[in-house]
Amino acid sequence: MSSIEITTTARDDERRTEGEAVARGPCLFLVMHCDAPTLGGARFCLTQVDEVRLTRGPSCDSSRERTDDGRVLTVRFPGSLVSRNHARIVRARDRFVVVDEASRNGTFVNGKRVQRATLVDRDVIECGHKILLFRESAVVPEHPDQDLYFDAGRPGDRMRTLSPELEARLALLRRVARSTLPVLLLGESGTGKEIVARTLAELSGRATPFVAVNCGAIPEGLLESQLFGHVKGAFSGATRDEVGFFRAADGGTLFLDELAELPPTSQVAFLRALEDAAVTPVGTTRQVPVDVRVIAATNRPLHERVAQGSFREDLLARVSSFTHRLAPLRERIEDIGLLVSALLVELSRSPESVVLRPEVGLRFLSHGWPLNVRELRSCLATALVVANGAPIALPHVLPALSEALVVASASDEDLRVRLTRLLEEHRGNVAAVARAFGKAPFQIHRWVKQYDVDVDAYRRK
Repeated sequence: MSSIEITTTARDDERRTEGEAVARGPCLFLVMHCDAPTLGGARFCLTQVDEVRLTRGPSCDSSRERTDDGRVLTVRFPGSLVSRNHARIVRARDRFVVVDEASRNGTFVNGKRVQRATLVDRDVIECGHKILLFRESAVVPEHPDQDLYFDAGRPGDRMRTLSPELEARLALLRRVARSTLPVLLLGESGTGKEIVARTLAELSGRATPFVAVNCGAIPEGLLESQLFGHVKGAFSGATRDEVGFFRAADGGTLFLDELAELPPTSQVAFLRALEDAAVTPVGTTRQVPVDVRVIAATNRPLHERVAQGSFREDLLARVSSFTHRLAPLRERIEDIGLLVSALLVELSRSPESVVLRPEVGLRFLSHGWPLNVRELRSCLATALVVANGAPIALPHVLPALSEALVVASASDEDLRVRLTRLLEEHRGNVAAVARAFGKAPFQIHRWVKQYDVDVDAYRRK
C-alpha cells in the first residue's frame, strides 16, 4: 500500500536530523531452508565483503576472515543437498557475480540453472534447496560485520525481521511496549495487527487480561453498553449486570480493532473514558475506575476521516501517542521464511518434518501477497492438509494463491454494484443479502455505511 512507508526507521530519522546520509549497500538474505523451513533465516551485509563462499556444514552459521583473496564471508548450510563447496558470490568492481563450483545439485538464479551470473537487485538464488535473496541497495545495519540469525519462532511471532529498514522500528516498538503509552497500529488488512497487539501486551509486564474488541462488529445501539457495561434493567433485554469490555480488561490491555468504525455518537463517551480512566455503565451515573492500556488498530486513513468530520481529532490524538505502521508482506519479502517458520510451528503437529519444494519457495518470493500474512497462513494451512505429509509442491499452494488474487482484484466499485443489486433483489432485507454474500449481517451494515447506501429506499420499492 503506497501510503505505508517502511523505508524510514528511527535510526534513519536520527541520521537525517544529524545531517548524516543513510548508508546503503548490498545484502544477502537466507530467506528459507526449503528442506527444513523451521530453521528460520539469516542476513549478511556485504559492504565489507569481497567474496561469499556457500558451503555445507553441520549447522547454519558463518564466519568472516581476511585472506589473500580479500575479505571472505563463508556461509555454511546443513543438509546433504548442499555440496561441500557449492558456489561463490564474488565482487566484480561495483557488482556481484554468482559462480557455481561444479555443485552436484546446481546453482539457480530466479529458477534457472546457471554456471555464472551477474546479480541484480532482488535476484533469488537457490543452492541445495536453500533460498537466498540478493538486495543491491539495502539500508546498512548498525553493525554490518555481524551476521543476524533467527531460528524457529513462537507461534504467530511477527516482531522479528531480517530487514534493516524495519529492525530499528521494531526495536522502538518493543521499548514502547513496556510503557503505558496508547499505541495505534496502522496497516493493510491481514498484516497481523492483532498478533502485534498481543505481543505488545505480553511484553508490557502488565497483568494478563487481553481483551480484543472489533468496533465494527458491534451494533451501534449496543456499542456503549458493550464497551462500558450496563446494569440490570438499563434497557430491554438487560436481564443482568454486565461489566463491559473496559472493565473486563482492567489491569491489562484493551485492543480496539477497526477503530475507524467507532460511531461518532460513541466517540465522545469513549474519549471521556480514556481521559478519566473511568467508565459509566449504561443505566447508572456512577463512574467506575479502570486501569487499561489501550492499543488500537485500523486499516483506514484516520486523518482523512478527521478531515471529513467522521472521526474526532481529539480522540485520534488521545489514542495515537505512539503510532506504528505494519509493512505489507510484499514490502518485507525477505521475512517470508521467518513467517513460514512461525506459522508452521503454529499449524503443524510436527513442523520439523515439513518440507517445501524449492519452486514453492521461489513462488512465495515472487507472489504479491495482496492479503498479506493472513493469506500466507491460509495457504500453508491448506497445503499441509492437501500434501498429507508429502513435500509441499506448487499444486498444493497455487489454488490458494490464485483465489487470493481473485478476491483482491475485486474493486470497491464492483463490491458496491453487487451490494446494491442484492439489496434491490432482496428488497432491502439485510439478513438475506448477508446470506447471499456468505457474510454476517454486521458486515453488510458496514458496507452500507461505507458506500452511503440508503437501505430504506430498497425496502420501499
